[in-house]
Order: sequence, then C-alpha cells, then structure tokens
Amino acid sequence: MADCLTIPVRYPDGSRYKVREMLATMDAQFPDGVPKGTVVRFAEDPVWSLNTVLFLTKLCAREIIVKPEISTTLPNEADVPGYLNSLVNLMNTGYKNRITLTLMLGSTSERSRSKLYGHPFGLASLVKLFEHLPELQDEQQIALAFDPFCPLDAAKLHRQFSPDRFTILLHPTDTVNAEMPLFDNLDLKEKLRALGYTVAVCA
Repeated sequence: MADCLTIPVRYPDGSRYKVREMLATMDAQFPDGVPKGTVVRFAEDPVWSLNTVLFLTKLCAREIIVKPEISTTLPNEADVPGYLNSLVNLMNTGYKNRITLTLMLGSTSERSRSKLYGHPFGLASLVKLFEHLPELQDEQQIALAFDPFCPLDAAKLHRQFSPDRFTILLHPTDTVNAEMPLFDNLDLKEKLRALGYTVAVCA
C-alpha cells in the first residue's frame, strides 16, 4: 500500500497556508524524504488555494515523484477557472498520468447540486470553461463524480462532457437523504457505458 501525504490548505480563520508551510508539513510527515509513489491529498478542497498547485509544482521541480489525488466540489466562491487552468497545465507538463483529478459534480440538476455542496460552480459555466482550457495530453482524463441517487440526465451529460475527455464515478453522498433515485437512474451504469463513458462505482 502506497504511503500517503496529507497537506493542509487553510487555517481555521480562512487564511491560506503558504507553499513553504506546506513543504514544512511534508517534511514533518516524512523527515527522511518522501518515498517515490506517495499519494498526495489535501485536508480540504484544494481549489480554495492556488498554493496547492504551486506546492505540487515545487515537488516536481525537486523531482519528488508523487501521485496527487485532487478532488473538488468546485466551490463558486473560489477561483475555479484560475485553479483548473493552472492544474491542467501542470498535468500536461509535470505530472503526465500521475494526477487523478475528480470533479465532484453530484448531479446534472443545479438544485440537487446546491443541496449537496452549497454554492457550486455552475455546470453551464464549467462547460464553457473547458472550451478554453488546454486539452489534456497523453490520453489523460478527468473523472466526473455523481451521486447515483440524485438526478442525472445522461443525454445532457453526453452533450456537455465528451467521453474522450471524461470518465464517470458514481459516488453516493450521504448529505442528501431526501433525494430519491429517478426511474431513469435504475440502469444508470449501463446507460452511461452505452454512451461511451468509462464508469466506476465508489461504495
């Protein structure tokens, strides 16, 4: 089992950890050096701070070989466009096929997404954003995570997010107990696979 490095993002007052503070946290967890292949995760949504990308850039410059796992609910109050642009560029230049990027979308219904995540970055805005982001190289893909018990319009999803660029993760979320699965979701995995998506299920 791979070692795991957990990096803080913000202090309780909302101020961001500086890159040097993140590096100090890393050194405290691995005083003898970070083993090759260590999984890097962040203690909260990394989109809250561009310093998380700068931290990963610093590791790359130091030739510290890690496997970052980036998961974000895309909070609307954060700089989502700036973050994703910086991260995609880093994925292409320094971390080819070593960064796992998961966008926790939850649902294709904005109402359900708001119940899940508060004030998420809008899907229509996200689609437009990806029109201007660099294409991922070396067949890298981004995972889109949905709660299978929330509304998911597979046809709409296919129009907006190409199976060539995105995979699907069905990831149940405990925070929306009132949502009932739609009838169309009963064969959701098969429907998504028929549209060309690679589909994984998180228990």
